[in-house]
Amino acid sequence: IKFSQENKNFIHYNYVFLSLNGNFKDLLNFIQNLENLPIALKIDKIKLYNTQGLKLKLDLMFKFVNL
Repeated sequence: IKFSQENKNFIHYNYVFLSLNGNFKDLLNFIQNLENLPIALKIDKIKLYNTQGLKLKLDLMFKFVNL
């Protein structure tokens, strides 16, 4: 997990980067819930590899704004 921050035009952005291997059944439900939240959150990148096998690789990057 990596975190970073950025300030643009007086807006403070927070970034979270995840790169994981494993079974993401529960995590994918969590990501779907994040996408439906009424907050200033943007899922910038979701990559899921090898969806047919038991071992999966997930790359996820999302950002949110301090309100």
